[in-house]
Amino acid sequence: SKTSAALDQLWDEQTGQYYSRSFISHKLIEEFSVASLLPLYAKKLDASRAERLVQLMQKPKWFGAKWPLPSVPLNSPHFDEFKYWQGPTWVNINWLIISGLQLNGFAEEAENLKQKTISLVEQSGFCEYFSPLSGEPAGAPDFTWTAALTIDLLNIGK
Repeated sequence: SKTSAALDQLWDEQTGQYYSRSFISHKLIEEFSVASLLPLYAKKLDASRAERLVQLMQKPKWFGAKWPLPSVPLNSPHFDEFKYWQGPTWVNINWLIISGLQLNGFAEEAENLKQKTISLVEQSGFCEYFSPLSGEPAGAPDFTWTAALTIDLLNIGK
């Protein structure tokens, strides 16, 4: 399929992750971010690739935040807990990854991320994004996608 072919071009076997590709150079941009996990949502992946992504997601140096999943790894030189897409946790990204984990047969990991995401919103409200370290809310308050996706998370499995 076209999706599989596109994903194959973004996969790096050595590091076991997907990368974005530069529009100009057509080379992989070898900076890890939470976007590397989004192919889980795109389709049911090859089981070994899906497993490698889940292993990456569980490594403390990558996503060992109190409130997962930070948009870049905690050990990234670009990490800033409040800088837009360079550290914060986003409910919409978690929702996509939860769905992808379920699609790829990782029910326990999906449930764990779902519960952490719901707890984060319970603690900090329906904000646009959050510190993955403290859960402190940031961005716009009363953010609709956070509210809508939290409602969806609460209804999964009911």
